[in-house]
Amino acid sequence: MYVYFLFLAFEKRSFVLVLPVMRSNSISQFLQFEGNEMRNKTWLLLLGCVTSLAWAQEKVSDDLMSRMIPLNQGKHAASVHGHTALVGNQLYKKQDGYWTLGKMLPVSVSNQGSNKNIAVHEHNIAVGEPSIYGPAGKISLFKRDYTTWPYQWEASQEIAQTSSSQNRWGQTVYVDNDLLAFTVSVQRVDVYKKNNGQWVFNRSLELPEGAVGELGTDIRRSGDDLLVSVYKANKVHVYSISNQLSLKQVIRKPNAIGEYQSFGWSFDVEGDLLAVAAYGSPGNVQTYQRNEVGEWEEEALITASNPNGYFGHDVELSEGQLFVGDDENTSIYHFARDNADAWSMVDTIRGSEYSFGYAFDVDKGAMFVASSFSASLFTKAMYEVSLTGRVIDRLGVSLKNVDVSGYLYDVKTDESGIFQLNVPVNWSGQLTAYKRGFDEADSQAIRWVGSDTVLSDFSLTSSRETLTIKAFLMNDGCDLNKVKFENLSSKRRGRAQYLIAIPYGWSGEIKPVAENCEFFPESEYIDYASDDEVFGFFASGY
Repeated sequence: MYVYFLFLAFEKRSFVLVLPVMRSNSISQFLQFEGNEMRNKTWLLLLGCVTSLAWAQEKVSDDLMSRMIPLNQGKHAASVHGHTALVGNQLYKKQDGYWTLGKMLPVSVSNQGSNKNIAVHEHNIAVGEPSIYGPAGKISLFKRDYTTWPYQWEASQEIAQTSSSQNRWGQTVYVDNDLLAFTVSVQRVDVYKKNNGQWVFNRSLELPEGAVGELGTDIRRSGDDLLVSVYKANKVHVYSISNQLSLKQVIRKPNAIGEYQSFGWSFDVEGDLLAVAAYGSPGNVQTYQRNEVGEWEEEALITASNPNGYFGHDVELSEGQLFVGDDENTSIYHFARDNADAWSMVDTIRGSEYSFGYAFDVDKGAMFVASSFSASLFTKAMYEVSLTGRVIDRLGVSLKNVDVSGYLYDVKTDESGIFQLNVPVNWSGQLTAYKRGFDEADSQAIRWVGSDTVLSDFSLTSSRETLTIKAFLMNDGCDLNKVKFENLSSKRRGRAQYLIAIPYGWSGEIKPVAENCEFFPESEYIDYASDDEVFGFFASGY
């Protein structure tokens, strides 16, 4: 039997089918026996395979960013490049085609300025840590360690703030393989370059004394151009890196922008395409193309999709597509160009937190969104399997409300001690079950899960034999000296606190009683005591 490889091209996608084929004399006998009917069925089967493959590929493309995954850690700011993302101080990494939870960097990321104080590039991470308490800010730098597998990020350098007058130290940062730029004050941005593996100061970019505007609410680079916004002056400065960072062009506000004069608050550049937001209500975005002599020329005006929002707090370009945040409407609007290069909105990505759309980043089909209290990942639809498990204690009793972590987001066990988690096919990682009051967590390593799987039980152990219930009473006319707890011994501590000792695993009712008193609620019920509990009651005399 021979094996033929059939190469097929379909809608810009390629497929290779491996077909087993019998020897020529066997084929003749086969065809004589089966005739045209079998040949027709064979071709129909082949066509079905090709069509299914093409449809599946097209389906994944259509589902770009249709999958929202809540993230376990990170907030305030986001940056993604290739297979690395940083949300707040939490790293995420992509391996085997899916995103996983990485380590937490030893930095503090705050909600300041334009939320552009972190930056990820191929080999470098820069985090600005501004300080409002005097000259304590710093720029923390990390580099990828290629001596380990999987690759890890290690701290490489710190650039410390030296004066309290440097009041915007690190509020905006930009980094790539050979250039670092960050804000120092409202009128100064410092630029560093690599020298023998260390970042070395190169020069400062400054506004003239008394000039209107704030330098550096956003900083980006395209080739030899370093672009720096001048907020409140409605400008973007373009500096030539090869010509000692001399100012080569000033891009000025080209249109009316609504209530706020904030052209340049945020922008992004990708190759010869530039998008500058005039953040406000309603706000808009102006796009530019770099011409043959290297100057940026106006291309198109993109107006706010919802005139009642605040359009343009963050702007990101990825693979020729434009994403614009509207934190008032908790939305990110997705624009693309048609065959005539006209921009149109193709999708709206919505969130629920009030600051959704305030800070995000997009690269290669992955969007990381950071809000004030949480974060989320939007990516293409993926094939998933479910992991189901149970958490028990040393007595074999199922435990509810146990946190199970290890994937991008945590889940809790239900009333029966059961949890379920959906993960990508072939996911590997470690799941950990933890609940307050127990001595230590329990973990299980998961390797290359390929189908729905029921895990072995997680077991949590508590060495405590006796637990304490604290009951607080708000009093309105009751004699608290006469308060007891039905069928339980209690000790009064302070004016209105009662301590009740119960054994581990106890179940029953916590019910305060006293003459001429009513309590709300009348009682609280514990179905299985595994940790200390606190209850509150309102006591009313009559």
